[in-house]
Amino acid sequence: MAEQNNYDALMDAAKKKLDFQKREENLQEETEPEDIYAEFMEESEEEGLYDSEGNKTLPDINAGSKTLPDITPEYEKDDYYVDPNDTPVFEGGPGISKVQLWKQEYGIDRVFHVKVLDKHFVFRTLNRAEYEQIAALALDSLTNEEVICKTCVLWPFEYDYNKMGKDNAGYPSTLSQIIMENSGFTTEYGIEVL
Repeated sequence: MAEQNNYDALMDAAKKKLDFQKREENLQEETEPEDIYAEFMEESEEEGLYDSEGNKTLPDINAGSKTLPDITPEYEKDDYYVDPNDTPVFEGGPGISKVQLWKQEYGIDRVFHVKVLDKHFVFRTLNRAEYEQIAALALDSLTNEEVICKTCVLWPFEYDYNKMGKDNAGYPSTLSQIIMENSGFTTEYGIEVL
């Protein structure tokens, strides 16, 4: 009889422990934040960019372009239209009216033009939310530069990984550095004793 009581007590304790563990798991699932990058990692794994452990794999240069997350807002088709009667900002570039639209969208002091060697670029600054998304992806520095350029370059239109891959290697590096400096990542500041 004593053995039966001990057995029943052990079974009861085991059931209580299982119930407690299930409640803890349910509570943890409810409070765990949603992994907003899980979809990106799954897609990247399918495309061979990352393996199942999340380590970056090197793409075959001859196999085509890389597929990385597109965190830029989708442009409407007429965004790519360049009015031939508009005065271009530089030869072959976007017109003044297009630049004015960008300034309205991103801010008057957030749209810039830069000439790197022989190439013209129009870009906007990177905002904090975009920077947090890029940082959370934990990409290598070269891919990080490409994502920054793809996000912020307004001209040439659709400046993507294919265009960067066919261009000279230094453009995305130099351009991303310029974008970051104009987005507030700079050593230029003034300190004043109050």
